[in-house]
Amino acid sequence: MILQPPTTNPIRRVVTWRVLGGVLSSLLFLAALAWVLWKNVGDWPTLLRSFDPRFLGFAFVAQSAALGFAALTWHRMLASLGRDTDPIRNVGIYVTTAFARRLPGSYWGPALRMFWYKRLGGDWRAAGAASVLEVWAVSISGIVLATMGIVLFVGLASEELWVSATVALVLLGATCVPQVNRWLFRRLLAVVRPNGTTGLEVLPDLSELTRWVGLELANWLLGGLELAAIIRALHPYDLNLIPGIISVWAIAGTAGALITFLPGGFGVVEILLISLLGLWFPT
Repeated sequence: MILQPPTTNPIRRVVTWRVLGGVLSSLLFLAALAWVLWKNVGDWPTLLRSFDPRFLGFAFVAQSAALGFAALTWHRMLASLGRDTDPIRNVGIYVTTAFARRLPGSYWGPALRMFWYKRLGGDWRAAGAASVLEVWAVSISGIVLATMGIVLFVGLASEELWVSATVALVLLGATCVPQVNRWLFRRLLAVVRPNGTTGLEVLPDLSELTRWVGLELANWLLGGLELAAIIRALHPYDLNLIPGIISVWAIAGTAGALITFLPGGFGVVEILLISLLGLWFPT
């Protein structure tokens, strides 16, 4: 009898290591944030004296609206794939699984969505493909807003920034070219429907792709307003700083969105927020 070596799933092994890396990096960032808070413990009484909880109500409204725009974008993406066109189920699953994107690692959000689509009789493959489309729309809208903010409000423009932003936008924008768009969707649909027809009649056109980016831009703007309201609840400031705060949110959030391909996105956003908001506010 010939003994066969134990078989291992390479995808599962990669996912396991990246999840572990995400947990460890998140713990590291938590320790760094705790150290920053403790180092600035002398500022806590000042924050408590200026604390105004009314602005947290506005932050809640802004976050709810941002989540609504993101859920609408998710529904349109699934509908463009020709599967799961039920808006109630799509929005419901997206909203109730949104918390998973805050967990260490980059797989929990898409994995939980795919689990519920499969559990409720939906197309879990389409949910995975739509997650790829979501990363594209979030990235391209975030890069646009972040670049504009850096140039107009933050004042950190440089030649390297322009080159990096231009390259990123060209690469992401190339997906809007009809031939490239058609090829990419053929690949996605091959994953969604491995044993069925290609169904290319549902390919989104340029107007639909632009609509996704526009909805995600609204999402970014509302997220920036949420951050501005939370800061105002802690520390008074002039209203002319709000565009800069929105820009900082787009910069930090885009970095966090793009690092989903690496272990652990948590902490990157927070460290960037502390660094950039330090241009105007106490640490």
